[in-house]
Amino acid sequence: MCMDPRLSAAPKISAEAASLTDECQVTPVIHVLQYPGCVPKPIPSFACTGRCASYIQASIPRPLNRGALMLQQKPHLTACAVHAQGLKRAQLFRKKSPVTLTKDPFRATLCAPMSSRTKVMKNLAVFDFDHTIVDTNSDTAVMDLVDKSKFPPDLRKLHKSAGWTAFMQAVFNVLHENQVTEPDIAGLIRRLPGVAGIKHLIQTLHDSMDYDVIIISDANTYFINAWLEENGLSSKILKVYSNPGAFNEQGRLEIEMFHDQDSCQLSTRNLCKGQIMQDFIKEQSKRGIVYRRVVYVGDGHNDFCPILRLGSTGVACCRKAYQCADLVQNAPNTEHRLKAQVCIWENGQEVLEFLAKPFSM
Repeated sequence: MCMDPRLSAAPKISAEAASLTDECQVTPVIHVLQYPGCVPKPIPSFACTGRCASYIQASIPRPLNRGALMLQQKPHLTACAVHAQGLKRAQLFRKKSPVTLTKDPFRATLCAPMSSRTKVMKNLAVFDFDHTIVDTNSDTAVMDLVDKSKFPPDLRKLHKSAGWTAFMQAVFNVLHENQVTEPDIAGLIRRLPGVAGIKHLIQTLHDSMDYDVIIISDANTYFINAWLEENGLSSKILKVYSNPGAFNEQGRLEIEMFHDQDSCQLSTRNLCKGQIMQDFIKEQSKRGIVYRRVVYVGDGHNDFCPILRLGSTGVACCRKAYQCADLVQNAPNTEHRLKAQVCIWENGQEVLEFLAKPFSM
């Protein structure tokens, strides 16, 4: 990464300009510049419709001088200067947005509305939880906290008739009836082993490779957050999408369906991972964050839906010898069309090495 030295210093305001009254009306300007390989750099710069304009114009970095001259002709331009990737020449965006210059001009609000600012380009990694981050099924693992004879013989039938969330609520009811406490459950979850290399993968994506990381899982938020906290990964995860889970006043774990959907036949009633992923990407776009590459890491049949929604720059990372890998490898023989690259993995290091390879937009 480089940083153009001309963009490192904020514009200097002369003593006369700085002493202007609060009634001095100023309007900032957006300058969008491209310096290949450089990171975005905000540059405070603005101009006044009154007598201070000449003082401010002289201090604008050299690449911006042309825009500063335009300010005197068309002063009603908008907000902050951004050194952005992806544009090959300076451009001006017009939008009326006057601000008031205080005696300390750098306290003036100089940020443009998001609609007129350059989008922030990032990457996105979406992870499943069970058998992807933890090397087991967290839901069924807690069933070992009581003797199997404690579970009614017809409990398994509930899974098929009412769905996984209803089945797990029945499991948690049995645990509570047998004096299994929150510390018992939380302790077991925190001790679950992670998949080999997965912690390093998440840390590296977040810290060094410009990835936002989210989790979409059919487990529950209590289990996922407890494990992340124990393993020092909470700060690396931007968002957890899962069935809400919390202990009530009586000490019983209660969970709810994330949503109730019937539009996606590839997904369960309570969780369409593909729709959740697309909704997240859409909301991030409204905030000015655009993902140039989306990576999905999973293992199960309910990970197939989001993988099918990945674009040509996406990567489907399917755990070897699990159902998702079988579905992806068999996709050419079905009506499903897969656009993304495919990475079949056994550990987190293999995913990291695959993602470290150069890719083109």
